[in-house]
Amino acid sequence: MSFDIILDLIVISCLGVTIAFAVRLNKKLATIYKSREEIQTFLNQFTDSMSKADASIKDLRGIGESVFKTAQKEMDAARALKDDLAFLNERGEELAERLDGSIRIARALYKELEESASDVSAMASVASKPHNHGGQEQQPELVRQLRNVR
Repeated sequence: MSFDIILDLIVISCLGVTIAFAVRLNKKLATIYKSREEIQTFLNQFTDSMSKADASIKDLRGIGESVFKTAQKEMDAARALKDDLAFLNERGEELAERLDGSIRIARALYKELEESASDVSAMASVASKPHNHGGQEQQPELVRQLRNVR
């Protein structure tokens, strides 16, 4: 075998190894290219999702602001009602105290009236009984006292 043939065999084997390596590299590049398309699809979907999320966040922010404004208005109205209720409660306590005082006075007057009525009844019963000694003179005075009581 000559040196040329050996050199040709070495070149052929190197070319065979290079071709095999090129085939493997081509398969890997095809896989990467296919993955690139999947990654591109994923990135497009991710971008769409981010856009939708951004729009949703803006909507939520707007809804949150409107809810806050509504709640603020209701809190202001509640504060006004609280102040009104505090005023009414204060006035009610004053009226209850006045009413309680009036009831005490009325009870005292009623008790005095009952005592006076019982005194008048007693005087009337004494005045209606005839007395043997000086009954005629005492009767006009009792009648005068009864008239003064009324």
